[in-house]
Order: sequence, then structure tokens, then C-alpha cells
Amino acid sequence: MTNLPLNGLTVLEFGRWLSGPSAGLRLADLGARVIKIETPQQADPSRSQYFLFHSINRNKEYVQADMQTEASRQQVHQLILSADVLLHNYPAEEMESRGLGYASLQAINPRLVYASISTWGGTPEPTADGQDLLVQALSGLAWTTGDDNDPPMPFGLPIADSLCGAQLVQGILAALIRRRHTGRGACVETSLLESALDFQFELLTTYYSSGQLPRRSTVNSGHTLLSAPYGIYSTADGHIAIAMMNIQQLAAAIHCDELAVFTQDEAFSRRDEMKQALALHLAGQSSAWWLERLHAEDLWAMEVLDWKSMTASEAYKVLNMEQQIQVDGKEFTTTRCPIRITTPPPDPLKGEGQHTEPARSAAIETNNNGAGNHMDPIDKAVRDSSPPLGGQGVPLLVLDFSQFLSGPSASLRLADLGAQVIKIERPGTGDICRQLYVSDTKIEGESTIFHAINRNKQSYAADLKNKQDLEKVKQLIAKADVMLHNFRPGVMERIGLDYTAVKKINPRIVYAEVTGYGSEGPWKDLPGQDLLLQSVSGLAWLSNNRDRPPTPMGVAVVDILAGTHIAQGILATLYRRGSTGEGALVQVSMLESILDFQSDLLTRFLNDGRLPSRSAVSNAHPWLPAPYGIYKTADGYIALGTGCIAQLGVQLDSPELQALTDEKDGFDKRDEIKQLIADRLEQQTTAFWLKQLPPSGVGCAEVMDYAGLATQPAYQALDMELKVKTSNGLQITTTRCPIRIDGAPFSSALGAPLLGEHNEAIEKQFGLKEKALSS
Repeated sequence: MTNLPLNGLTVLEFGRWLSGPSAGLRLADLGARVIKIETPQQADPSRSQYFLFHSINRNKEYVQADMQTEASRQQVHQLILSADVLLHNYPAEEMESRGLGYASLQAINPRLVYASISTWGGTPEPTADGQDLLVQALSGLAWTTGDDNDPPMPFGLPIADSLCGAQLVQGILAALIRRRHTGRGACVETSLLESALDFQFELLTTYYSSGQLPRRSTVNSGHTLLSAPYGIYSTADGHIAIAMMNIQQLAAAIHCDELAVFTQDEAFSRRDEMKQALALHLAGQSSAWWLERLHAEDLWAMEVLDWKSMTASEAYKVLNMEQQIQVDGKEFTTTRCPIRITTPPPDPLKGEGQHTEPARSAAIETNNNGAGNHMDPIDKAVRDSSPPLGGQGVPLLVLDFSQFLSGPSASLRLADLGAQVIKIERPGTGDICRQLYVSDTKIEGESTIFHAINRNKQSYAADLKNKQDLEKVKQLIAKADVMLHNFRPGVMERIGLDYTAVKKINPRIVYAEVTGYGSEGPWKDLPGQDLLLQSVSGLAWLSNNRDRPPTPMGVAVVDILAGTHIAQGILATLYRRGSTGEGALVQVSMLESILDFQSDLLTRFLNDGRLPSRSAVSNAHPWLPAPYGIYKTADGYIALGTGCIAQLGVQLDSPELQALTDEKDGFDKRDEIKQLIADRLEQQTTAFWLKQLPPSGVGCAEVMDYAGLATQPAYQALDMELKVKTSNGLQITTTRCPIRIDGAPFSSALGAPLLGEHNEAIEKQFGLKEKALSS
């Protein structure tokens, strides 16, 4: 595909494991030429995990360079002269020792965008090891998943690694857009810890406002801030997920008298009682029986599927998420990029010099190159000029029609990076997120999540069914750079603001839409709600121990990933627009996003048919060996990363563990090993083990809640807390953007807007006027 938005860019990747390589992969998916550089002394350790390495390093080239030799250093420096981006996730001092620090490379190539991922983002480090599980443990994330009587439970996939790589891509693309205007490169930084904290923004904002730690349900916990019935329930033959809905409507739909005695006002305060009554009732009939009745009333529920049943569904097949790639002459199946970009056809009335690429509507795929394959000689990037998101020149204008979380999280990141974001809201009610979140913590009568996700935006109230309001909105569209929505398929068409209509108003606009399940297939009209997407995508089978039912991740992971992906697509298309002048349609579905998140494990299943195998003890990742997991100590909990079991056995004074010297033992005897470790760790305090275990080579960290995290120097050094103020003068503490460019974090003191607060100012700024309309 010759018209991918990053065609012509050259990226040098010094990446290992997941966070750095995942950033390189997304840039490659979007059209960049990515050259992966490894040294003979230190190859990417993920090569030992076949499917992980090849799924995350597809569509890249491979160069081996011994930085200890002058010849190799010169070769790398020649690559740097022609490169647009260099990204890495090695310690800063290690890159400096190789002569690859930011200051050194900026002298070689001042236009270079230098992007780096660290574990903790600052000093002092809580632990030298940067494994995802340890970040989950220290950041408070492990206390969000599972039921209230469960121990702290990690996500069953490396969420900090994945999000950190995605956020680095956002920073890289923003820096490239700014470079078109300034001609200068930048240093883009983020860290696993900042990414994990940013991921928990809604829970942390609630904690900062109320001092209340997350409270998991004792029954079928789905999200600490959401009331009954939100959760996954057992039926007579399987499981179903039930999302947010009116309690009385639910009780009537399923004829549950035990649930009908509760009121909607009690949905949070008596959450556990309601869920218990619902759980007992749902166990009496099959999943299909209940879903038929719930869907008939348009109530939000879905069956919980594993990958076997999910991949057999027509809704999955219509996405075309699978692709074949070549590795060493062999073909295997993996997933594709979740972002779709459709370029409009050229205008036949325009002269030469306009973009003439034929229209297409295709998911972005690789060029069928596995890791390590070589392509064409290095090309120089297009050197053009385009206004940045903000700061110098006029900020990019983003019109955000989206609600709740997936779309607003994307526009928040664009606002963080300098864009002017205007929320287009319905008069009277506005974004449903203002009231839909039903925890017992509110700010100015509205949900904490609304204030966290909509800071630094303006609100324009407009009734899109009113012809005069719609006309003013169209005048805004004519001047906008980006338009974003997350309505179900068909809604914008009925209003007259679908892409075909909007591009006639503004051909340069980047039109972005987030759907639940895509625009085709049998699920396209179903509600795109986070818990439901976790359930149908197989994700709920990755967390918790083997004997436990499917367990959702306790933060809105699907919403946030979809928002992250649509922001990537928007930024990449804005970068391309700087040279072509053309807009595009950018599409992401929540289902595609959450399948992309599971790419490593899903690739295994697509090739060998094996479903994930959760540990019976201390499960943390279905395909990682012992000791990886969270364990109880005499006074708390400790997380153990990967490492040598025999050496760990020495520190634990366990002859049984010391005898396990075969690398295969970590998985073949995983449950047995984890039980031995669990029995031993419970005999001493967390502090004792944190001093005792480091010589074993196994990374370890205390499992903290938010109160413990707040006392840590590593957290305080990040300065992640952001104080914003509403127009009413109320000050709120939330989290800041996790990306830093040229050493500076992005922050704004502007709080979330009142509904319609900026109508007058926006109409004056853009000269919006009522027009005579034909009847």
C-alpha cells in the first residue's frame, strides 16, 4: 500500500521485549520503514518466545551492529543521518555508553525525533527491574481486578508495556507534525509507570477527590466505580456479561422479583446484595435464554466467549483481523493493525500537484514481511511544513461529538498535545458520561470520570435536530482539522454528518470514528460497552486463577485502547496531510482494538489452536512461566517477575526449587513451583523478602494500593498529579498526560466545561451565524 500515512519516514528501533517494539510495529503498520538494530552481545530477549517476537516485529528490517567496533558505530551513524525517528526502551545510561544519547544524536541529525521509554520515568527507582507485572503491583493496578475477597490480581496481559508503546507513538507523531513547522526534532519520553497511572486516571481522580481506595464488589466485580448489575455472571451453561442499566428495567426483563425490591438509588450502596440476587437468578437458565430477553429490551448484555467460539463467529470473520506473514520461508497467521484509514478520491477539477492516489478502504496490514526481512534502500522523509497541534501558529481545531470514554480519551490526548478541542453536546443532558457514572463520588453533581476525561476542552451545546444549530455546527466543521465521534453505525448518516457529507463541507478534515464492533456484521448495532467487549473477545479468560470463572479487567481497558488507537490514526493522517493537503476517514472499532491488545496470545491460538492456560496458583499471564505472579507474605503481598528458579530457590532456602535447573521446568511444572514459592513467601514479611530476593535475579516489588503509592519517592518524582479548576472555581486533582517532549510534561489548569459554557465564545471566535434556511 503506497499511500499509508507514514510512507517515506525511516525509524531506527533499539527495542526489546514489548513496549519499544510495539511502538516500532505501529509506526511500521502506518507506513514507516522500521529498521530494528540489535547488538551481537544483546539481542532482543523476546526471540526466545517465537510467537511474541514474530508477531511484534513483523514488517521490520533487521540490522546487527556491534557498537563496540568503529565500523559498526559509523554504520549506525550513517543510518541516523537519514533517519526521522530513533526509539528505544533501554536505560538512558546504556544508550549513552553506546554513543546513542539524545544530545549526541541531535548534533548528528538536528531533525531527529528521539523517543525513549523508561520504567519509572525518574529517580529514585523503587526497583531496578522494569517488568510489567512489577509496574502493575507498584501502581495500585493490581487492586482493581477480581472480587473484594480476592488477593491483589494482575491483568492477564502486560498492559503497561502495551499502553506505554502506544503513547510513545502518539508523542512521536505529534513531534513529527511540529517538525514540519519548526524544522527541528525533539526528545519524546514516557515511562511504564506513567502509562499505568494514566490508565487509572478515573480511579485516581476519584481517590484524589474522596480519599476512598477502589472498592471491588464481593460478588462478580467488574469495575470498582460502577454499580450493580455491572459484572460477569454464571448461567446454566456458560457466562454472560451485564453492563450498566436501570435495575427495575432489568428485573422486569428477566422476571427477577428478588432484584425488583431494590431501587436505582441503591445501585451502588447495596451493590453486593443486588449482584448476589441476580447471580442466583441467572444460574437457572441458559445464556441464550437470558440474552434473548435482554436484547429484546435493548439492555446491554453479551455472552462470554473464548477464542475458539469468538473466532468462529461471523462478527469476527467480517473484521478480517487475520493476516499471513512469511518467516524464514514459512507462513504463519497473526493479527493486523486495528486502524483503518480511507483516503478520498482525487477532485477531478483540481490541477496537477494534487494527490492522485485511488480511493481505498482497507485495514492497514504489513507488507507480509516477517521480522528480520530486508526491503528497499532508505528514503528521506518528506520535508514539508504544517502547523503543529498547538503552541506556535494556530492550534489544530478538533470537534468532538463523542461521549463517555473511548472518543473523549482520544480528544483529551489531542488537547494535551495542544489542540483546541470543542465538545459538541446535546442541550439539557450533554455527554451521557456527565451522569452515567454511578459511583458515590461526584464533582459539582457530575461524575468524576467526566471531569477527568474532559479537562482542557470547551463545550458547545447544539441540538443537531434543529436546523439552525446544525447549520452552525456545519460552519464549525468547515474550519475544523479533526472531527471525532463514537456513535453506533447509521447515527451520523441520519443527522447528515457522515464522512461523505462532511468531506463535501471540508475536504481537508480528518474524520475519525470509533465503533463497538465495526460498521458491518451481525454485531454492528450492538452497544459498544467495555465489559461486553472484554467478554466477547476472549479477554475475560486471561485474568484470575484456573479454577475461577472468567474475570474482567477492573479498568475500562477496551475504551482506553480504542481511544489510543484512534488518536494514533488521527495524528498519522494529520502528518500526511502536511504534505498532501488531503484529509481522510480514520476508523477503529473497540473489538479490533482489544484483539490487537491480545495479538501475542491470539497469534499462538491462530497457529496451534491452544487456548490460554491459566495458572492454578498466582496467575498473572497464561503463557509466562513460574515464578511470574503475585504472592502473599506474612504482612502483605509481593510480585515476582521472571528469572532463574534455581537461583530463587537459594534465596528462599528451598532445596526443591534449587533442583529445578531445566528452563522448561518454569512452565512444565508451573503450578507445583508456584505453590512451593507461595508456601515459603508467606513465612516472612514483604520487607524481608524485598531485601533477600534481589540477588536471585528475579525482579520483585511490593504490591501497593494508592495510599502506599502516594508515599513513594518514585511516584512523587513524576509529578503526575495535575490540579485543574472549573469555571465555578472548584479545584480538582487528576492525572496529567504521560508524554513529555523536550523534557516538559503537558499540563493545563483548565477543568472540564459546564454544558454549553463556551457557546458565545466559540460563535464569536469562528463567526458562526444563523442563516436563512429553506423549509
